[in-house]
Amino acid sequence: SQWRRYGRELLTKRSFNCQINCTNMTVTLHHLESSQSFRVLWLLEELRMPYELKVYKRQPDLLAPPEFKAISPLGTSPTITSGDNFALSESNAIIDYI
Repeated sequence: SQWRRYGRELLTKRSFNCQINCTNMTVTLHHLESSQSFRVLWLLEELRMPYELKVYKRQPDLLAPPEFKAISPLGTSPTITSGDNFALSESNAIIDYI
């Protein structure tokens, strides 16, 4: 797979960029259970980037709870926030952003 061939090289480049641009930036990862949030959590850990984790449980109908939809109106997870006016959803977009 591409990750096996190029993963370490890409991780090294992203780590370098993050250390330059993101050392003082703390993001909040809003994790909805049974979602792809673990991909973003793994990346934040690997890059040793400071973050805060907020965990939300799904409702009995498996939808996102209202407090999560206040951050991500479509209920898509994962979502990160940073500062007062920034929110970004979808794991691929978040990974590109980081």
